[in-house]
Amino acid sequence: MARAHVCLLILSLASCSQNSGPLGFGPNGFSGNVELQACGLGSDDPELPRCAAAAKPGTIAAVCGDLDERNTLTVSSGSLAVSGRSRLSAPLRVNDGSFTSYGDIEADNTQDIDEDLSTAGDWSVHAPAHVGGNAVVGGSLEASNTITVKGTLHAASSDATYVSAKTVTSRDLQVDDPLACDDAPSPAAVIQSSEALGVRDLGDVLSAHSQPAQVSLGCARYRFSSFGIDNELTFHVSGRTVIVVDGDVRVASPMRVELDDGASLDFVIGGALQIDNTLSFSGGSTWLAVGGAITIGAPLELSGFLYAPQSTLSVNNTLDVRGSVLAESMTIAAPVNITASSHPALPACSVSN
Repeated sequence: MARAHVCLLILSLASCSQNSGPLGFGPNGFSGNVELQACGLGSDDPELPRCAAAAKPGTIAAVCGDLDERNTLTVSSGSLAVSGRSRLSAPLRVNDGSFTSYGDIEADNTQDIDEDLSTAGDWSVHAPAHVGGNAVVGGSLEASNTITVKGTLHAASSDATYVSAKTVTSRDLQVDDPLACDDAPSPAAVIQSSEALGVRDLGDVLSAHSQPAQVSLGCARYRFSSFGIDNELTFHVSGRTVIVVDGDVRVASPMRVELDDGASLDFVIGGALQIDNTLSFSGGSTWLAVGGAITIGAPLELSGFLYAPQSTLSVNNTLDVRGSVLAESMTIAAPVNITASSHPALPACSVSN
């Protein structure tokens, strides 16, 4: 441990190069209290692109492919958008927002939508559904349970036996794909551009982390080859900080990321994210971008954005996000809560990648 502190001291006194090699910690990773105050990012250093698929304004939960909901999904103060099909086998609640599924909606459990519901496909309803605004169905409406629509129900083909609506019309309204996922830059491309700017390269120091550690990160770009977290790890983040991980991240012991007031963190993972123990991001704003599959087997708490435009998101334990979520596909087998924050909801990219 003393040797590690000496190494860090030497690095802090060395020239301010952003391209130093690995720090040479042992095979156990960090240990104890570690201060990593690498060279600060200059005010003229470009920020990483915090942008996502173009979406309807107010969208905070976005799925580029299919949504398979087998446990409760609650979206609050924002809207849910799905480009593929939506299979709802558990209660769906959208507070102060709308629900758009470009593909079919098959609902075997309750739907409670405060604003509009729209689909370009069919809407199959087998449990009570409540829509606080209008409902637009581009295909056929099939219902074996009650549907309450406070506004107008637009359905080209429907059986109104179970429908209660202010107005029912067969007028055909076009429903557009709510997302433009091709505009979302890949996390791999973001990592490549970040590393080209220069990073503090920490190599394999966290590939097999087996001792408790508290690590303070200053304003810089840090690069790791992979994470294998087998003992407690806490990151304290100040200022504008970037962490890039070229490979996979596996969390098998509690990992906490704590941001100071006003701090921001871009945490970009090129490979998969496997959460087998608690992972939490608190304070400030975190852009958590993942290039590979995401498997949530233990609670994940995030204040910020979960950005995974090419990733399958498998939720097998609780997911609680105060911010926004974008995934290629989403399978929900444990409760998911997504609540809007004060930050922009899925800001669209201005240039396609």
